[in-house]
Amino acid sequence: MRSLLKKSVFPACLAALIMSCQTSSIETLSDLAVQTNRPAGAPKYSDVSFSSRWPHPRDVNDPHDTFRDAAAFHATRLDWVYSFDPEWIRESKARGFHFGGALNTKLPDKPDGVERKKGRVLNQKAELVTAPWMATWEHWWGCVNNPAYRQIYLEHAKLIIDGGADVLHMDDPGLNYAAVEWGGCFCDFCREKAAAQGVDLQTGMKAFQKASVTDFYRWFRDEIDRYAGRRVPMSSNNYEGVWGFPYNLFDFGIAELPEPLGTPHQMYQKFSWFARHDIAQVFTFVSVDVALYRRVIATAYSCGGHVLAPYDVYHENHPRIFGKPEDYADLYGFARAMAGYLDGYEDAAVAGQGFADERFAELPSVEIAADSVYAFVRARPHDASAPVVIHMVDWRSRPEPTTIMLLPVRFFAENKVVAELFVPPAYESDDHVAAEKSGDFAELKFGQSLQPKEEGKLIQLDIPALHPWGMIIVKPQTD
Repeated sequence: MRSLLKKSVFPACLAALIMSCQTSSIETLSDLAVQTNRPAGAPKYSDVSFSSRWPHPRDVNDPHDTFRDAAAFHATRLDWVYSFDPEWIRESKARGFHFGGALNTKLPDKPDGVERKKGRVLNQKAELVTAPWMATWEHWWGCVNNPAYRQIYLEHAKLIIDGGADVLHMDDPGLNYAAVEWGGCFCDFCREKAAAQGVDLQTGMKAFQKASVTDFYRWFRDEIDRYAGRRVPMSSNNYEGVWGFPYNLFDFGIAELPEPLGTPHQMYQKFSWFARHDIAQVFTFVSVDVALYRRVIATAYSCGGHVLAPYDVYHENHPRIFGKPEDYADLYGFARAMAGYLDGYEDAAVAGQGFADERFAELPSVEIAADSVYAFVRARPHDASAPVVIHMVDWRSRPEPTTIMLLPVRFFAENKVVAELFVPPAYESDDHVAAEKSGDFAELKFGQSLQPKEEGKLIQLDIPALHPWGMIIVKPQTD
């Protein structure tokens, strides 16, 4: 063992340590997995979240088609979509998609218009205010204290609800609170409200606008829930996956993840924090690096999170990113095929270069021979007989076979184990078309038995090269 894993954290006296413990006192992975409470409207672990920022085709020259392309990626959800056409939303629902309609700070005065003048944020000179990155667009932000913008916001939301949307999404949710940094808001309605509360906007603007934004969402939720006849879940763009105000006023987050944060350590840290706090997070990754994007998608699923399919992705001053199914659909199809080993499973262990899992100070469950290969172990909480899933993601630029070691007593107490590896097959368009048409995704996974090699109290598994994702299903040996 020590010769195999030069950096092994398994202690040299492992056998003696295990024998010195009562087997029943060693917590198994199902003991350590903690059940999370998924917030309303959030995706299931096996869902495929897809965002067409606007319905496509937008015109005769648009090569994209929302419904065609969503099907090619095996989408189950359309999230963060700007459509105020109830008929189009109804068609999305009829095609089986969970639908999340988008709102923002700069909605036009009329749903079918382009002018943005009513109810807007103003600075002390009575000039229109917007976010710096929107300055050239002249998309002026609305003021939450202005009745005109409140009505504009509510009218847009009602159209989305009329189409049968499941969720509402809010971009730039800080509204007036964020606009303080750009000089707003000193409109007459803010001045009057502040004066009535005895607030000096010169010194108390930030706290005043924080309270105003909180009041706005409270009012809006009451109004839209009454209109819909149900509680309408809401997500927000919590950029980089940060939490706190104003994001904690929403049910879950859908946000951009910049390329530098697309690492296994950053992603695991974020997703595990959200899980511990019963919050769900979806990311849209901003990169044109296909290999990196694939690793990020695989890691997100491995950690109980999601990355929106790389389609219609905002890329600042560059053309929007429209990924190709042949580059990514194998991963999303694999998630659909392996739904039974995603849904209901929770974080139980993590291993790999740079990870130190404090849950396993003395008896770790998994050790990996290679650097830049990571194991994310998930189990069904308190279900001692359920299989345990080891998600393996290879972050090396040139994937190669590797070896991992398991401590069976962490999996199923004293039982020996059997293991099977599942991977996404190489992309074949006909297979994906057939799976989408039939709803049977079984052909979009490939399985092979792994031959455990006993190393004392440990089990060695030899893993073939992954591209970049595989799921090892570990079960107790029954014969």
